[in-house]
Amino acid sequence: MTARRAVRLGVAGRVAHDGLGGRVISLAVIPADAGTHGRGRGAAGRWVPGQARDDGVGGGVISLAVIPANAGTQGCGRGAAGRWVPGQARDDGVGRRSAEHGFTLVEVMVSLLIFGMIAAAGVAILSFSVKAQIATGTKLDDLGALTRTMSILSADLGQAALRGTRDESGAPLPAFVGESGSDVAPMLRLVRGGWTNIDGAARSSTQKVAYRVADGALQRIAYPMVDGAPPLPPAMLLPNVRQVRLRYRLGGAWSDRWDGVQGVPLPEAMELSVQRTDGLVYRQLFLVGSGYAPPAREVQNEAP
Repeated sequence: MTARRAVRLGVAGRVAHDGLGGRVISLAVIPADAGTHGRGRGAAGRWVPGQARDDGVGGGVISLAVIPANAGTQGCGRGAAGRWVPGQARDDGVGRRSAEHGFTLVEVMVSLLIFGMIAAAGVAILSFSVKAQIATGTKLDDLGALTRTMSILSADLGQAALRGTRDESGAPLPAFVGESGSDVAPMLRLVRGGWTNIDGAARSSTQKVAYRVADGALQRIAYPMVDGAPPLPPAMLLPNVRQVRLRYRLGGAWSDRWDGVQGVPLPEAMELSVQRTDGLVYRQLFLVGSGYAPPAREVQNEAP
C-alpha cells in the first residue's frame, strides 16, 4: 500500500485496524480466475475499493477497501463468495454510536421534572382563576341584593298611605308602626299604595307589608288583603344580616319608635342601619309618604 504506515494484512473476511484515526481495512483474497474487471491502481498510487493488483503468489488478487470508522452500517459489506465488496459494510464495534438511539434515564427524569413543574404551575393558575371568579360572583350577588333591598324599601316607604288596618283578630292597627330595630318582629309595618293589579283581581290597590329579620336575613312580608288576612310566605331580601336599627324623623327630631300616637300618622323620614355578618354597616335615609304633608291645624278667630 501507499499509506505511510504499515498495515498488517489479515485473512479473507477479517478486519484489521490501520492505526490511522480508527479506520478499518477490509482484506479479502480473490481467486485469479475471478477476473480483473473494474480493478486497478487508483489515483495517487494507492489501492481503492473495486481495483486490484497481482500479489505474485499463485495468481491471487488482493482487494483492499479502506473504510472510515464512522461510516455507519451502509457503504461496504460482505458480498458473494465470502469477500468484502463496496456498497455493503458491517459495524466494526469500535466506531461511534448509531444516531438511532433512545433516551437515557437522566434525560427522561429531567423531562418528567420539567413537565411536572409546568403542570403544577398551570394547576395553580387555574385554581387561582376559579377562586377569583367565585369571590367576584359572590360579591356582585351581594351588592345586587343590597341594591334591590334599598329599592324596595324606597318604593314602599315613598308610597306609604294614610290607611289604618286590622289584624287577623280584627283589632285596629295604625297606618304606620315602626320599632327600634330587629329585636322586635315585625320591626316595621305599613300600608302602601300603588299595588299594580295586572290580572284585574278583585282587590284594592293598597297593600299591607311588614319587615323583619329572621335566620340572619332581612325579609319582607306581604298581605293579600289590608284587613284581617293572614300573611303570604316571606320573601328574603338581604342575607347575612346581623342587626338592623331604625329611627324616625318628625319636625327635625329623631325617635327610636313610631306608632302614630304623636298625632301624626306618618313620619317625615326614616333612617335604616344594617350591620352585616362581615362587620360592614350600611346606612340609608328614606322619605316616607312622598307628597305627604301633615294636616294644617285650624286656627279659630276669636271675636274681639
